[in-house]
Amino acid sequence: MIKLTETIEVRAPVDVVWEILTHPDQVVGCVPGMTLTADKGDGHYEGTISIKFGPTVANFRGQARLTYDHANKTCDIEAGGIDQKGSTRATASAHIVVIGADTTHVAIDGGFNVTGPLAQFARTGGVFVARALLAEFVSNLSQRLATQPQEPTAGTQDVPMTVSSAPAPAAQISGFRLLRAAFLSWVKHLFGQKQ
Repeated sequence: MIKLTETIEVRAPVDVVWEILTHPDQVVGCVPGMTLTADKGDGHYEGTISIKFGPTVANFRGQARLTYDHANKTCDIEAGGIDQKGSTRATASAHIVVIGADTTHVAIDGGFNVTGPLAQFARTGGVFVARALLAEFVSNLSQRLATQPQEPTAGTQDVPMTVSSAPAPAAQISGFRLLRAAFLSWVKHLFGQKQ
């Protein structure tokens, strides 16, 4: 299992950010290339993600189970997926803690495992790609928050969503842009360790 421990900062009140994070359709709208395809109920969801590498597009489909603790603003995620050709499989788990007041800190502690043709790449660069994807998510979430009111609705709870009412997904992931960001993150990490 490849470990991923990150804390991201969102410049918005914690209750506003938590409300968005408890609505998978809103989260998916901030992740480039991701689409929510089904709400199976009881915290189970299905979706797809597409990553474009020049003329080639890698398509993955998967499932996720989300368990929320609204009182403590935490979420546990168990997910798995397979590429369109069936040769690469991935599983992931994460514990997410949301804290803050006027600025929100989202702590992510988890990991992922990849088998198949992309396994070697995932072992050597997967964490850096995940960090680049998180940066895209934060940027898109911040843009979304800048255009909506900063007041949460009363009583955030697990509300069934209608897949057709989900916001339009963010632009498709550019694999080359993501790899560039991952490479820069790796270089910063490498030189940061030598100081």
